[in-house]
Amino acid sequence: MNVPIRTSHVLLLTSDKEVEEQISSAFDKTTQLYHAKNYQEAFLQLDRSPFQAMIIDELEFETKPYSDGPKIPSVFEICQYASQLNQHLTIILLVNKLLSHAGDFARKSGADLIMHRKEIMINRMLYVMQILRKRTFRTVLCRDLPLDVPVPIDIWHYRPLADRYSVFLRAGESFTNQHKDKIAKSKVYHIFAKEEEFPKLVGALNLTRSQELSIIRNKYRQLLSQFFNFSSEGHLHDGIEMFNVGMEIVALLEKLIATFPTAYQALEELPYPRWSNLVHGINCAIYAIIFAKVCQLSSLQELAFASLIHNIGLSDFDQKLLKKSESDFTKTQLQEYQKHSVRAIEMARIMNIPLTPLMELVITHHHENYDGTGFPAGLAGTFLPIEAAFMSILGSYDYFNSIHPGKRAVDPKEAWGLLKQFHVSATSMQKKFHPTLLSCLDEFFQLSLPTPT
Repeated sequence: MNVPIRTSHVLLLTSDKEVEEQISSAFDKTTQLYHAKNYQEAFLQLDRSPFQAMIIDELEFETKPYSDGPKIPSVFEICQYASQLNQHLTIILLVNKLLSHAGDFARKSGADLIMHRKEIMINRMLYVMQILRKRTFRTVLCRDLPLDVPVPIDIWHYRPLADRYSVFLRAGESFTNQHKDKIAKSKVYHIFAKEEEFPKLVGALNLTRSQELSIIRNKYRQLLSQFFNFSSEGHLHDGIEMFNVGMEIVALLEKLIATFPTAYQALEELPYPRWSNLVHGINCAIYAIIFAKVCQLSSLQELAFASLIHNIGLSDFDQKLLKKSESDFTKTQLQEYQKHSVRAIEMARIMNIPLTPLMELVITHHHENYDGTGFPAGLAGTFLPIEAAFMSILGSYDYFNSIHPGKRAVDPKEAWGLLKQFHVSATSMQKKFHPTLLSCLDEFFQLSLPTPT
């Protein structure tokens, strides 16, 4: 039995054919785009279908002078109505002018993102909708499930070679040592409950770690979404609040990691298994906390916070290209891609997030290589700060430690072996990573023992 594919439903409200064509071209087969040409059609669509996102053209709500027709509702009214139907709805507002008080307008209208209707940033729009879209599953850590206790709902498992989910435990069945061994052999330690059924499972079995991980990921999604909330832009207290939320996520991750018997077991079970640009940040924060202790780096919290947001600048890059390898980019595409680390700093400054100098340094230079072949500055050897070199390892390690559809899963030690192989073939001088850090982490992996089957 396969899990049904969840299709995102997006409602576009505009009578502008050019805007409609531009936005329609951005979506693939995983998204169903509905079009309403006026507010009456929009209200009908909202009543009929649950939407994950709504894109509103402000011009459809302009009051026409001397009109005898019915009173046109305000943008605020339709946003409020749509939000009441679905509190998780992502609202994107298209306006004719981006005024200085656009943030206040966004906040009052309930919009998550406000854009110029003639200069629509499709990539950012898609990025925000991916962050805020409703999820199919919540993660259940195998360590949390009590043995020989019936589960109240179906539990699912991801099969990477087939690239599909299948039922692992049916409601009423018990999690046994045989199931535990099967999970260990597959090297996919996450199992899954459907989003709407997750609270029932947690309440029945008291799955503390799984619940904590769910809370952390919710906070992380909220943090990412705030980068695009124009009602926060320019407000110092909002930037400080975002910083505090990020540091709270780091503290919660530290606490969760400490509940595992060993750091290696936390490394096996906590990172989200499937590769995604959206979970990459939180996975890297997990690695930062574990590896910073191994490498005796004193700036653990700063490195973990920087990990959470180091790739936020990719929101302005072609989202379809993110599925490709850098080696497949054209020269122009590669140049645009290489701007994302500096763009992340710019975005944090616009939001008044009080990054420390070290955070700015490692975010800016997380793609530098020890032999000087990286970007943006080509720092090499002793000119490359060890903390920036550390961030480079985290990003690469997450790629190798993640599941890619159609390929078998690997354990953390195997992933480290793949990273070392990559190290000697990635650049012409065969020195992509800092040798001191490689030595420390190599010793950690040699001494670590996988969870016994």
